[in-house]
Amino acid sequence: MATWKKASKRVNTFSNLEHTRSNTRRDLFPGSDCLRTPQRHPMIIAEILSRGADIFCLQEVDRRDKLLPVFHEAGFSESFGCGRGKKHGCMILFRTSRYKGTAERVVFYDEEPVRQENLGESDAYRFGLTHRTRNIGLLVALQDLLEPSAPPVIVATTHLFWHGLYKYERARQVGILRKEALRFREQHGTLASSIIMAGDFNFQPDEAAYALLRGSPLTPEQYVQLDSSRVVHVSLDPTVPRTPRTGTDADDDDEAAGSGAAIRTDIKKSEGDEELVVPVKIKDSRRAEPKDGLLSNEEMLEFFKAGGDTRSAYDEILGRCGQSAGESDNVLVARDPSMQGRRGAYEPMWSCFTHYWRSTLDYIFVINPVEGTPSR
Repeated sequence: MATWKKASKRVNTFSNLEHTRSNTRRDLFPGSDCLRTPQRHPMIIAEILSRGADIFCLQEVDRRDKLLPVFHEAGFSESFGCGRGKKHGCMILFRTSRYKGTAERVVFYDEEPVRQENLGESDAYRFGLTHRTRNIGLLVALQDLLEPSAPPVIVATTHLFWHGLYKYERARQVGILRKEALRFREQHGTLASSIIMAGDFNFQPDEAAYALLRGSPLTPEQYVQLDSSRVVHVSLDPTVPRTPRTGTDADDDDEAAGSGAAIRTDIKKSEGDEELVVPVKIKDSRRAEPKDGLLSNEEMLEFFKAGGDTRSAYDEILGRCGQSAGESDNVLVARDPSMQGRRGAYEPMWSCFTHYWRSTLDYIFVINPVEGTPSR
């Protein structure tokens, strides 16, 4: 049997903030040039390359004509994928002195079925969609050139749907990514291949999608999250009446508001400001019906069963050595005691931190080799 050394690999995930959206977000900071592309891109490139990683998982990537020459000169090759009609997408960079790409695939979540049978009046039943999001996942198989006998490593990155209320859809999308990564390993790796899934998942550790991915029992609140977001958006059913606009609503393809963002309770309201109203209905949508094919709670749990546990690099490492490394105050449970004893308690306190919103949305997950094969 072939043997190999367990060489370490350094993986980094980074959300690039595509050009169009950065111009939208500049409206929040009218006196600042910090989000202008000419200022941002040199800083982004310097930030990425300073990490010294072998593999970079990037989201919201555009202006590749400006980025790729720099990355190529630094010794990286790339795979890129984007949603239908989108200019920005996901990219996986890998150091060419260390890895060779042997296969790649783009996963279009809107086009991936969650059922094999079709009992409905149309194909919609097979897909179980709530919203046409144009989000994607990107998969690559990388052969280690320094250890030719080692199994390929499977790398996946993604940028899941941003809308904070669409918790069912994020669970559906990450379930598809996991299922397709496992199938991709069967096709382009070996049973001894590890799967690394790193990216902007747009869910927090107390969300149903995180618990499903990690194999944790769902709480009553998480069941409510799934049930309340089983809807069908007008992007799928044009007969759905549109919700009247207030003039401040973000479009459903606009991530400017941030997903699942923690509310800033320290910002004082002016006299006369109205209290924040938490929406109880997802706009431009109707309740799902059986013909729409959305997964039930039992079907959703079954959807995540195959393939073994999904581990979290941050949660495990900070859980083991956060205190000795002086990071015990910088983990999720330090700001949310309700996470004590649960998977996800030791994710970073924040992975997205701004004046107006802050959240833990970015992760590095690992699916181990199949049990009984050498660890990699």
